[in-house]
Amino acid sequence: MNAVVNAGKADGWHPISWFAAVGPYGRFDYQRSVDRAGNTTFYKDYTPVANFNVGAYLYGVGAWKSGASAISNTWAFFGSSNAGSKEQTEFRNLGYDTAASGEAPICL
Repeated sequence: MNAVVNAGKADGWHPISWFAAVGPYGRFDYQRSVDRAGNTTFYKDYTPVANFNVGAYLYGVGAWKSGASAISNTWAFFGSSNAGSKEQTEFRNLGYDTAASGEAPICL
């Protein structure tokens, strides 16, 4: 998670950088991969991780929690399969809150 928060800090308030980091096919969008032929594989089970990373990244950018919510909800409206879902909100907020606490989650 530190890499995600640090990327947000480094990128700052540059929406093009945000898209490259946590947007579709971004560095921290673990729910999608594309092969050399351009074929996309979507890993539905990684959607919570991608949403978590959005929250952590926007914390790193310096967005207030309400701003992170507004930014991610707007992006989701235009390009997310789970726009407006309870799960999207929960995992984005969990990512933001975890980053704000200074703790790094450990996956077993």
